[in-house]
Amino acid sequence: QRAAPTGGVAFVLHTYDIEMQQSILASPAHRVVWGAGGRLNNYGITNSVPLAFIPPERELTLVNLFAQDTISIDSVRITLGAKLEKDPYSGWEFLPDARVSWEISENAMLWGAGSRAIRSPTPFDQDVVETVGSVVFLTGNPDFEPEQVDAFEIGYRGLPLDRFSLSVSAFYNQYDNLRTIEPASGTVFLPLRWDNLMDGYTYGVEAWASWQVTPGWRLSPGIRSLHKNLQFKPGASTILGLSQAGNDPKLQATLASSLDLGPDLTFDAQLRYGGKLPAPELDDYFELNARVGWRVSPSLELSVSGQNLLHESHQELPAPNGEEIVRSAFVQANWTW
Repeated sequence: QRAAPTGGVAFVLHTYDIEMQQSILASPAHRVVWGAGGRLNNYGITNSVPLAFIPPERELTLVNLFAQDTISIDSVRITLGAKLEKDPYSGWEFLPDARVSWEISENAMLWGAGSRAIRSPTPFDQDVVETVGSVVFLTGNPDFEPEQVDAFEIGYRGLPLDRFSLSVSAFYNQYDNLRTIEPASGTVFLPLRWDNLMDGYTYGVEAWASWQVTPGWRLSPGIRSLHKNLQFKPGASTILGLSQAGNDPKLQATLASSLDLGPDLTFDAQLRYGGKLPAPELDDYFELNARVGWRVSPSLELSVSGQNLLHESHQELPAPNGEEIVRSAFVQANWTW
């Protein structure tokens, strides 16, 4: 049971789960896993004037059946799986998944994957009613469909050098039925309502490494790029623009360092980079966190750490929700027994 505190829109939610899973070694080359599950969500909402859910009470049942076969052939492993999921709003959905990995050497592996996933409709998508004063501003859409993504990945993971490990992957995601906000049909603008009039794709690369420079010093760099190409479907109003699907930087990067200054003294630091946000716009930034720890005894450790050390303050999210993040410092003592 979960319950929100009184004030605003209060709710009580009862959740009941049952799951079953079985693993079968069908042969030396086949390992099969199958199962089923069910979840019942029974909730009641105390509506307020500006935010209401109609109906305020529902029993929502989610059911799934799944099966997966892992096939091992020498240095190649293939995993084929599928899930049938029945959502209380949208009915049955077929969610396939396929993965393959190839150990090309003792210290290196190539892999690839393809899968489909959905975000099922929720009461906020179909039942919500928002009011501003006496005017109904936003309503849910009883015909709202699941948001869908077909995701594809390829990657490499290995130890190209004795003290250097590397993981690199590229991804491509094809989206459909992304949520948009649309005016009422006809000549009347309000109330607005949710719809599924956006699609498109994203792609990018992620890379992470660990370099043991010396026995007491390790560097861990990481980088992630993301390119988005989303568009509205015919008939969309384009209210709020494409930014309603997220405001994401094209590039993010980190460099972490862990250094032993002695048998009982450590110095850890992390430099991070956040790329420019496109809409609403926000400049890119660099920031640094650091920590010095001293193991006084086997049971006592003292540490001093600082966060956002490069600037007195900086902003990571656009206004009005993005507040200035200020430089800060902490002193900590850990005593164990």
